[in-house]
Amino acid sequence: MQEEDFKTEFGKSIKNLRKMRKLTQSELAEAIDLEPHNLNRIENGKSFPQLKTVIKIINYFDISPTELFLFPADENLNKIITMLTQNPKHIGTFHKILSAIIEDY
Repeated sequence: MQEEDFKTEFGKSIKNLRKMRKLTQSELAEAIDLEPHNLNRIENGKSFPQLKTVIKIINYFDISPTELFLFPADENLNKIITMLTQNPKHIGTFHKILSAIIEDY
């Protein structure tokens, strides 16, 4: 992966997290103490945040660093991750369903 591709995918990851939580760029920027135009540049892959900003993003969304850097290509996967994060008691049920589907392949 090239540096530009990494910044683009990272920006998409932030944008997906923000949109899944129904936040505007201004709302997220304020929450993580960043200027909205800087968040826009990050989301569009034009720049990469400082480490302290990455940590604020991780803490704000209450996710693991791994989740931020997985770069799932499918927005549906992001929705599933969000749903499971918000409803951890359903992880077992989801695992059973997924296991049953995979057995068919």
